[in-house]
Amino acid sequence: HPHTAGQLRFLYHYLTPLPRIVREWNLTGGAIRCKYFVMNFANHLGGILERTPDGKTSLLPKLRHWNDEVETYLASLSPPQIEESKEECNNDLVSKISSMIHSEMLQAVGSEDTTHVYADIIEETEMVLKQYQEQPKASKVEDFFEFLRTAKNFLRWYIQVALETLGCIVPAPIATLQSPVLIELLVRILEQCTIQEDVKQEDLGRNISLYLFYATYIAFPADDPARQALKYLVEDLKFPQLSLRILLNTCNPPLALSLIRNMNNAITTMQGGAKAVLMAKIDCNPACGGRQDGASWIPSETTTLDFRTACTSMMSWVLRSEPSFPGGESDKRSELVTEILSAFYAIRGGQDLFPCNGDTRLMASVASILKFPNDGNDPRIHQNKLSAVSLLMDSDRSFGVYLFDEGCFPH
Repeated sequence: HPHTAGQLRFLYHYLTPLPRIVREWNLTGGAIRCKYFVMNFANHLGGILERTPDGKTSLLPKLRHWNDEVETYLASLSPPQIEESKEECNNDLVSKISSMIHSEMLQAVGSEDTTHVYADIIEETEMVLKQYQEQPKASKVEDFFEFLRTAKNFLRWYIQVALETLGCIVPAPIATLQSPVLIELLVRILEQCTIQEDVKQEDLGRNISLYLFYATYIAFPADDPARQALKYLVEDLKFPQLSLRILLNTCNPPLALSLIRNMNNAITTMQGGAKAVLMAKIDCNPACGGRQDGASWIPSETTTLDFRTACTSMMSWVLRSEPSFPGGESDKRSELVTEILSAFYAIRGGQDLFPCNGDTRLMASVASILKFPNDGNDPRIHQNKLSAVSLLMDSDRSFGVYLFDEGCFPH
């Protein structure tokens, strides 16, 4: 079934590499110490959040170091360089740290007179949300960014690494970071930080978007907090429409990648998610963009954009933008292309590959990807090609003739 196939591909892309490699390391006898270090991430973070005598003066640098270590490990699986702890990581510790991070984020957003008033953290979050809606500005921007980054990495670590060791329990120990009211607060901040073209604000927006992805990822069948958070994000907060508005005003591939990843998550894991994403529309008038020019990929004429047209236009722009595709190691354009193609595969976008009356821009993009040289030196190009080929399963037979005519298969 196309929906199941898309979901399985999504799961494989995001979740299997870490556990699989850890098992392979176990076979060689080299994983025990590494796995100990990996689980020790939570213990180390707990020690940082338990304030030292000098308070926040040394807290933020320590958090930055912790975040750098986690991101480096999850990106490359290199052994983390963190201090050892003799304490065993467990679900109670994960739950405690989740509450601590939640509280720290609230203190960074709210004013001093509204935090530490309510014993219930959900009630406190509602108060901070109300305050932010009245005055949309975080009181401690630098603190909020680092605590948000910490929360995002902690969620990712739990889903990709810790869950296999700690086991699935209901509710999950990270449930406080998945509460709908916290999700709404972060969405409101995302709306504000992406209004103006600013590198720091766009990086904040990217981290919020990634947080939303991990907080709403349904990691196991009984993961109701994630399921409820995803439903609230998509249906109540209208995240697909918000994503289109943000995409309309950005040429930042990492931010665009994080937003498309969220919508891909909704398409593949939420009942009715594909319909919600595909039905979202936004009017596009280049003369009245949120910024001076709007995004470089938007059509020059006034039109209505939806998920398909936005992604097709963006991919076409990405493939011909400078520097030449796919760019350096930190360039996220190839990942963005893969994410878009994966979403199209899940919604059977290959059916638009029809030379007579299909999507000409999508056909041209697929042809361009397949014509990239097969030098084998860049795995990103290989992944782009695999993703493009997956669309051919739903394409019309005449599209094969089109590809031959375009020189996509010279041999």
